[in-house]
Amino acid sequence: MKKILVLGANGMLGTSIVKKISECNYFLETHSRNDSTTYNFDLLNRNLVYEMLNKISPDVIINLIANTNVDFCEDYPEQAHADNVLSIENVVDWIKLSNSGTRFIHISTDQVYDGNGPHKEINTNLTNHYASSKFSAENLVSSITNSLILRTNFFGKSLHRERISFSDWIVNSIKDDKKITIFDNIFFSPLSIITLVDIIIKTISINETGIYNLGSNSGMSKARFAQELAKSIKLSTKNLIVGSDADFKFSAYRPKDMRMCCKKFESDFNTKLPDLIDEINLVRRDYEQ
Repeated sequence: MKKILVLGANGMLGTSIVKKISECNYFLETHSRNDSTTYNFDLLNRNLVYEMLNKISPDVIINLIANTNVDFCEDYPEQAHADNVLSIENVVDWIKLSNSGTRFIHISTDQVYDGNGPHKEINTNLTNHYASSKFSAENLVSSITNSLILRTNFFGKSLHRERISFSDWIVNSIKDDKKITIFDNIFFSPLSIITLVDIIIKTISINETGIYNLGSNSGMSKARFAQELAKSIKLSTKNLIVGSDADFKFSAYRPKDMRMCCKKFESDFNTKLPDLIDEINLVRRDYEQ
């Protein structure tokens, strides 16, 4: 039975992945910064990381650790580097030095793209400190022979008690009769958290390595996404105000087109990724409950 160690297990994506893995035929170990998980050792402590990883001896490590607050990362780039890069440096070094053959699955972001999409994996364009820190983490992880890097974005009903997804924010705002501005100048191609979790778990037993885009086909603007989501679960769109990110004063620049070309993933993993409209309809049942 393979032993899976999930880093960042108490985050929004981690909560869903841990739940799904626990239903599979794997031995699961979890790590986070608090005591809600099996382990919470300091990943910046090299000796401790080596000691604990020697003890756990994982066959696969899934890394979900990330500071995803784009504006925070812009205001505090050194902290962004610590959170998104240094947090896994000792783990990466342990894998290389131990010759354990441990597979490292690293979750990255679509924010490494900008300009006219859909983008292939080689067409990166780093436009804020969050993207730069995540790209640096990719370069670090790429030094592991048996590593898989998945650039992605996701939505869906969060299982985390304190963190909500983009789609949660839209649905909750509509139900609370709050007016929100949705951007028609920013495009993306996310997957539902349901599909993303299933795919990540499938990659555990598939020995492909390298960097892959992992998203839906035929992306759309965030404004259209919000409208389609509302219509799917039969909610009013009257409080959805179509606007631009230029209407707000953000610390960080927002990439305008993060749509990804996922043909490489579809080919190498022998799968057909869904269209975004189908993913919106997939999460409908979670919001109708």
